[in-house]
Amino acid sequence: VSTQSTGGFGRKRSCNSSTATFAMGPEVIKARIADANKHKEEGNAYFKAGNIGKAVTAYHMGLMHVKGLGSSAPGMPSGVGGDISEEAQTELATITNILHLNIAACLLKNEPPKTERVIELCNKVLDKDTKNTKALFRRAQAFRLSGFPEKAEKDLNEALKYEPENVGLKNELKMVHYTIAQQEKKQAKEFAGMFDRLTEYKVKHGIYEKEEAEAKRKAEEKERKRLAAMDPAERARLEVQKEIDREIELDKQRERERKEKEEKEKKEREEKEEKERSQTKKVERVEVLE
Repeated sequence: VSTQSTGGFGRKRSCNSSTATFAMGPEVIKARIADANKHKEEGNAYFKAGNIGKAVTAYHMGLMHVKGLGSSAPGMPSGVGGDISEEAQTELATITNILHLNIAACLLKNEPPKTERVIELCNKVLDKDTKNTKALFRRAQAFRLSGFPEKAEKDLNEALKYEPENVGLKNELKMVHYTIAQQEKKQAKEFAGMFDRLTEYKVKHGIYEKEEAEAKRKAEEKERKRLAAMDPAERARLEVQKEIDREIELDKQRERERKEKEEKEKKEREEKEEKERSQTKKVERVEVLE
């Protein structure tokens, strides 16, 4: 095996008869990360100016500069590039996560928002950094906008464990709670409409009467079986008690009818008296006018 310098970009090439691998020097890796940061700043300027398309392009260019750096760098393909220092790996992971989340922020501003892609980008970050509150926040926004507010609520509650005073997280959680309430209200209305249609159908086809008759028949059958299984003396006592209860109920019903009749008669008398007084006053007014 022989090793020789290739010049340019600080690369070394190791060769044998069958393979050739390239490893970047620390200066090249540092320069690549610096270039990625420049594209990030450029994208941020476009984002603030409202030019979302150019912002996305700049962020993607930043990712291209760090793609393939380090075989063990978070978010990078395994087995590509050379070994890099722990400090460089940390910088690489940081800029990669930032660029992914910035692209996600841009895609949320699309009309309509590209929520599926946002969730994918946030998942890439959270796979390596489960406590990344920005990733949880962006993914929660995507979940809410795509009709999954319960998942959004879970992400936001998780993020608030790490940043309990974050106003943005709290405001988004309020929006999620409002969305959930609106969904529940809509579902309740739809269910009520279905119930109303079912009721209308049953009334139209006489199903309620059939159901009531069947329920009454089953109740009577059940009661007959219960009485048949009773001791004769106990059954006789219950029959007497039922008769007494029926008489009491009839007395109550007669009393209600008597009161209703009295109220009706009283109202009719009062209306009659009021009518007579009105006629008397009318005659008096006519006599005065004449």
